[in-house]
Amino acid sequence: TADPDFNVQEKQYLAQAKLLKNLMAEYGVKLGWGTENLFSDPMYAQGSLNSPYPWVAARSGAEIKLMLEITGMLDGESYVLWGGRVGYRSLVVNNMEKELDNMAHLYRAIVDYKKANFPSIQLLEEPKAKEPTIFQYSRDAATCLNFFRKIGVYDDFKLNIEGNHAELAGLTLEHELYVARINGGKIGGIDANSGVPMVGWDADRYHENFVDALLGWRQVDLQGGLGKAVINHDAKPRRESITIQEKVIGHIMAQDLWAKALLTVEKMKQDGVMDKMLNDKYLGYQTEDM
Repeated sequence: TADPDFNVQEKQYLAQAKLLKNLMAEYGVKLGWGTENLFSDPMYAQGSLNSPYPWVAARSGAEIKLMLEITGMLDGESYVLWGGRVGYRSLVVNNMEKELDNMAHLYRAIVDYKKANFPSIQLLEEPKAKEPTIFQYSRDAATCLNFFRKIGVYDDFKLNIEGNHAELAGLTLEHELYVARINGGKIGGIDANSGVPMVGWDADRYHENFVDALLGWRQVDLQGGLGKAVINHDAKPRRESITIQEKVIGHIMAQDLWAKALLTVEKMKQDGVMDKMLNDKYLGYQTEDM
């Protein structure tokens, strides 16, 4: 891009990435996945990859290219495309068909660039239904997978499923993981967090629902494991949380919750009661004439 501001940003990001690489080596930290921020800058108010303005869409592509390169530099396992503003507020002033066609062109270019330069990195898409837009094109797992099929990149993507985003779509973490699993083992990562039932936006709370974690792990187990995928908590302290201790405690609580859920899933698999009950429910299809 000829954008001078982007050139300055690129140099800053690359310098920071070199520092991070040294610190990761020093402390033995591995990068699960990288991503981009096509959300905060006012230029993305009407979208990023779907923007009606070609220069914004091009700038979005350049940002993804840079962050993909940095992810490669840091030996990241995966790269997440997160369309925080890829959607619309009103179809009176948005051409959905044109925006999806423009996005398809850029998605294919991203896949081609990744294959040519970072073949070991797994591309992920993170579904999100709304907020700040009224409707986002990646609203849930099924919508994302259908889009990938349509534009010919189905085999190139898996999904990074977030609990809070599932809730914004009126769904559950289990549902989204289930859909990803049965459509070719597409669970590529989990943001293990939750929202607030009375709130219609992304609250990003530390996960504290044991049943959610249990049923989520069950889908991962049925897929055969996580593979390259990672679980992170994508959560932040509440506004009233003012000490680092509160954030550490919240993280430990969420980690312990998911660890306990994993152990419980293993016990469930060994006793086989739940699987037998579910299989028995459909025995009529094996014993009765249809």
